[in-house]
Amino acid sequence: MTVDEILKLGAMGYTKDDIEAMSAEQKPEPEPAKEPEPAKEPEKEPEPAADPTKDLLKFMAGEFEKLNKSIQDANILGSNIEIPKEKTAEDVLAELIAPPKHKGGK
Repeated sequence: MTVDEILKLGAMGYTKDDIEAMSAEQKPEPEPAKEPEPAKEPEKEPEPAADPTKDLLKFMAGEFEKLNKSIQDANILGSNIEIPKEKTAEDVLAELIAPPKHKGGK
């Protein structure tokens, strides 16, 4: 087992004992005497293994997007934008009986 393989297994969450058990299982078996092989088809290159860091990066990007959205929502709620509230019948009646006094005017 190469150092790169051991590091990848460690990154995937395997412990030292798990890796040692795997390497103990991979002891080379003695090879029988080789016979001449018939003509083979060209071997296809193995597909590259899925890179766990890409999945992690996609997950982190999604989490950062959620965080940015929640910060933006909090900033909007905390801003000083006045949202006009809906007038009720009591508010209209109160304005008719005692109109509000406006500053700097008549």
